[in-house]
Amino acid sequence: MCLSGIRGTYQGLTATVLKQGSNQAIRFFVMTSLRNWYKGDNPNKSINPVITGAFGAIAGAASVFGNTPLDVIKTRMQLRL
Repeated sequence: MCLSGIRGTYQGLTATVLKQGSNQAIRFFVMTSLRNWYKGDNPNKSINPVITGAFGAIAGAASVFGNTPLDVIKTRMQLRL
């Protein structure tokens, strides 16, 4: 029997909030770290858009790897009968 109503709508909400929060935290941390590494001692150094895109792709991949365990928990909570 599937859950319905308000309870069914919010099944797994806590895991979803944790997953999304950690996803953004990982992404921002990696992106900022890569930008700071690239700029080195010159905070005014400009970054080519292609390099920014590459840093974004790396940050996105890191967030996927970091969030897979939470995503599995979230999905299992939402599928619970």
